Amino acid sequence: MGQKCRNRCYFGCIIGDSPLHHFPNPKSIIPDQLLRYAVWKTVLDVATQEKGDTYIYDQIRLCNKHFLDCYQLPSRQLTRNAVPTLNLGDSDGNTAESIPIINEEQSVPVNKHSTHYYIDIDTANRSHNKG
Repeated sequence: MGQKCRNRCYFGCIIGDSPLHHFPNPKSIIPDQLLRYAVWKTVLDVATQEKGDTYIYDQIRLCNKHFLDCYQLPSRQLTRNAVPTLNLGDSDGNTAESIPIINEEQSVPVNKHSTHYYIDIDTANRSHNKG
């Protein structure tokens, strides 16, 4: 499926000056980080997933084209709760089926003063499973 090089987006995007993002650390002791890693991992093809967590963390990168604007900070870094939900298909139009594709209506503000959002995973999963 995608490119497996840490200097390229996994999906083979032409990235220009867009930053490339590491997967969340699969060895983190923070439960939210482990959950986020598991969600990110679902966008990978099975062969890449089978290469293991260390390979994925060390070698696979995603560009900004795979994240909603609400996950992208002005510094071009991602918010701590960012998950890839956009442009997850390959050149044949195949997409990862296990990740809920959501819209901003299914996301929740980080706090009442924030313009950054996180996915309400329970709501997204319920909507995805109704499909």
